[in-house]
Order: sequence, then C-alpha cells, then structure tokens
Amino acid sequence: DAPRGRIVAVDTHGKTAPVLAQRDGAIQRIAPLGDGFLVVRSWGPDWWVEQYDTHATLVQRLPLPAHGIAVDDLAAQSGSNRALLSYSGWTTPTRWVEYDGTHGTLKTVFAVHPAADYSKVVAQRIEGTSTDGTRIPVTVLSLAGTRANGARPTILYSYGGFGIPVRPGFIGANLAWLERGGVLAYANIRGGNEFGEGWHAQGQKRDKQNVFDDFHAAALALIDTHWTDRAHLGILGASNGGLLMGAQ
Repeated sequence: DAPRGRIVAVDTHGKTAPVLAQRDGAIQRIAPLGDGFLVVRSWGPDWWVEQYDTHATLVQRLPLPAHGIAVDDLAAQSGSNRALLSYSGWTTPTRWVEYDGTHGTLKTVFAVHPAADYSKVVAQRIEGTSTDGTRIPVTVLSLAGTRANGARPTILYSYGGFGIPVRPGFIGANLAWLERGGVLAYANIRGGNEFGEGWHAQGQKRDKQNVFDDFHAAALALIDTHWTDRAHLGILGASNGGLLMGAQ
C-alpha cells in the first residue's frame, strides 16, 4: 500500500514496525547515517537526498543541485555521521562528495573534469499527454541560443521497463550533436520507477501499451512545442528500449 515506498523495521522473528510512512518522492535507496538514515528519492527526472534522525524526523534535504542530476552511489554506516555519495547529471560527470550529517555540509572529494565546455547546455521541461490523459515529462537539451524552429534534428530516448528509471546522466560526446544545432530529449515514460512502483506497474504486462502510448505522446510534445517535425525526429532505445523502438 505504498507505491512511492515506505520504511519498516523487521526483527529477528519477522515482525515489522513502521519507521517512515510514504511521502512525496519515490524511494530509490536508503542508507544508515549516525543514529538515523539517508533516503534517496526521485520524482520524474528530479532526484534528491534527505537526512532523517533516529526518530525518522526529517533533518534536512542535502544541498545538492535541485535539477538535472541523479544520485549514483551511496556509502554510509551506522554510528558514523559522514557519508560518501556520488552523483552525475546532464552536464556533470561523476562527482564524489562527503556529507557531514552533523553540520549538513558537502565537500567534493573527487570530480571528473571534462575537456569540453558544457556550461552553455540548457535543459528545459515539457510534457506530453498520453492516450489515457497521463502527463509524461520530457527533458529537452540544447545549447543556449538554439531556437525551436520547428525543424531541429532531434533524438528522443527512453526505456520504459523493469522499473529502471530514465535519469539525468552526463551527455559526454553528445555535446557535439548540440553544437551542430541538434536537440536531445529524454522521456520519463511508464515502466520505469521514476514516480514509484505505480509508474512501473502501469507499464507492464496487460498495461504494456501505456509505454508505447507514452513515448508517442513525448514525440508529439516535441512537435507541438515546435522543437522539431516528423521529418527531423529520430528515436533511440536499446534492450527493452529496442522493443519500444519496434513498436513505434
């Protein structure tokens, strides 16, 4: 009864007790910190980390970028008020930071510095409307100054299965595509777990058609917002995303 996730304690006899009720944001990962714990959450393409004390009271949201990043790894242990976590984003290669749970501060301990300049990459959010009325977030990446002229060469990517989220990740060499006037788009369609288990369940088994409808809605959103047209829109997917490509 908690599609966005809740936390319970389990004793040696298998008896459970509630710790943290479902709240805003889908739980992606948890880890101990001091006498409390950390929770990694997502809501669509946005990711963040929360710190809770021993009574499961929210202490604070960690001071990470609010948009355009996803949390990759989290290393922490009970009794220690320090944790290591890594994150990356559309314009940010892997970065490891140390979190001080006592003072609520972050310190970078390792960062990959790309040779190219990603400071001019702009991320915008649009939405498509699927067949059943569900709103589908689409992140559009372009270079600053790139105007939506209705015919931009555009690549739309998604996955749509197995509870695997489409999340912000470093675009790397795809910067060259943007530098030549192209556009990259990433759709958070059902089948992943960006919005929790309910989002995943609505894209599997008898509801698999939702996945294909969502992707089609994302494509139409790019056309309706005048980023591209049918002649200049390409689609990309692999593995389960290959099934998605075939269905289109």
